[in-house]
Amino acid sequence: NNPYRDGHLKEAPRKPRASYLFFQGTMRGYFTKKNPGATQAELMTMMGNTWQTLSEEERRPFIELAQEESKQYQKETVLLAKAQRPTEVWQPLRRCLMVLDHLSDDSFAEIFLEPVDANEFTDYEEIIDSPMDLSTVRTRLSTRKYQAPE
Repeated sequence: NNPYRDGHLKEAPRKPRASYLFFQGTMRGYFTKKNPGATQAELMTMMGNTWQTLSEEERRPFIELAQEESKQYQKETVLLAKAQRPTEVWQPLRRCLMVLDHLSDDSFAEIFLEPVDANEFTDYEEIIDSPMDLSTVRTRLSTRKYQAPE
């Protein structure tokens, strides 16, 4: 259940926003309609002044949104850290298996899925120094014959 584990998410989670930014995002449209000729700087000043005059009770919904986002950020940070620990799950091999699955699913991969029959192509081993196919790679990955992705 870790989206970072198999490389689906590559970027670190976004840092949580402050409660004021939630207020600002909610109220920007209201202040823009109320003051149609105001510049962005003027709108920001008005929103900042309004934020400062709000009571703790009026700020609470925005503070709660910021706290929820902060909790989610903490969860995602833990998942990212866990996914990157090579002692728990060796990421390079998992990613290699994902790439191998994508290659195998491709319509042009059919000729590379199984080893070439040396009885049918007698000169194959004379021409090819290191024969390789996707099923051999998959077997070697699953039996950990590879020490690293290289």
